[in-house]
Amino acid sequence: MPNQPNSLDLDIATTRLHELIVSARAENPGTSADPYGDSLSLWAAAVPAVREVLGTLQVHEATLGEVEFVYRTALEAWLRGTVPSSARVEEALLDRIRMALNPPANLIF
Repeated sequence: MPNQPNSLDLDIATTRLHELIVSARAENPGTSADPYGDSLSLWAAAVPAVREVLGTLQVHEATLGEVEFVYRTALEAWLRGTVPSSARVEEALLDRIRMALNPPANLIF
């Protein structure tokens, strides 16, 4: 089992993954006729950058799937037009990214 990432590395990785989501939203500012398919395509394009970020941490191999869930859920909601632009939304997204990178020990999948 991998070690828990240190706080600084976790902060850097969380910020970088958040930036990837924000960039994808900025490049796709409107709603989509196919939010699911578009979020899937955007995820596929982001995988190399996400793997690079995860490579800086000692995380479980399942972490990529957890990050995928957060990334695609956030983008799909954005492309559906159901996510307001607010600081609270961004804070919740950062918290969810951090949890994907460093889940509680008692989290049951």
